[in-house]
Amino acid sequence: MQTISNLDNLAKRIQYLEQKSAIEKDAITQEASDFMISLKPVNLLKSFIHSVKKSPDLKSDILHGLVGLGTGFVTNKILLGSLHGPFKKILGLVLQAGITNVAVKYPETIKAKGIALLTNFLHSIKIKSDSVKQQHFDSASHL
Repeated sequence: MQTISNLDNLAKRIQYLEQKSAIEKDAITQEASDFMISLKPVNLLKSFIHSVKKSPDLKSDILHGLVGLGTGFVTNKILLGSLHGPFKKILGLVLQAGITNVAVKYPETIKAKGIALLTNFLHSIKIKSDSVKQQHFDSASHL
């Protein structure tokens, strides 16, 4: 740093520092304003959606988590129905948490087994409908 030897140099240095201070103040004010805008819920949601679009792993993790939660909730409702006692409520929560945990950890296995079950179910429905059609055809031919 230079030593200031006269009043003219001191005035110039003060003016320079005041300008520098004003520029830095404006930059900080703008940065704070941008930060406050980024904290608005709409902008947070946009940022989240943008990051999900960029990361396929995150998409997969969120999807598996949602499937796990949904599976746990549905299983809880199917197995325990509307719960009345405190023991049943605790049992329901533990069951839901356990099934959610399993569904999140092993989504591909559950998906494969679910598809196999659905395929078997639809195949059995098709066989039944084919046999019903055959019975209708046989009864119509007897007329």
